[in-house]
Amino acid sequence: MYFVHFFGDLDHAGMQILASLREVFPQASAWRPGYAHLANVLIANGGHSPELAAKALQADPGGTGCPYADRELLPLLRKLGRFVDQKVFDPGNLLCRIPGM
Repeated sequence: MYFVHFFGDLDHAGMQILASLREVFPQASAWRPGYAHLANVLIANGGHSPELAAKALQADPGGTGCPYADRELLPLLRKLGRFVDQKVFDPGNLLCRIPGM
């Protein structure tokens, strides 16, 4: 068995990439440690409006097939109307580390 995780910008295009990835790897999921950090940035009033980052034309994918993304991340994007780029993620903030990485 293998695991496939995806981590990108927390925006509609990022969620669309996840949905597309799941067409090839149905078990693929949003990488929770990274996306949890980005979600916390949004909740703390961080991130940016779609217009500020030339992302205003991104379409909501509706769903990705990943329960975490569909139940938590997409609703957060819809509620707050802002996006956050993955470059704000600092791996030094992870509470747990994967052995050997």
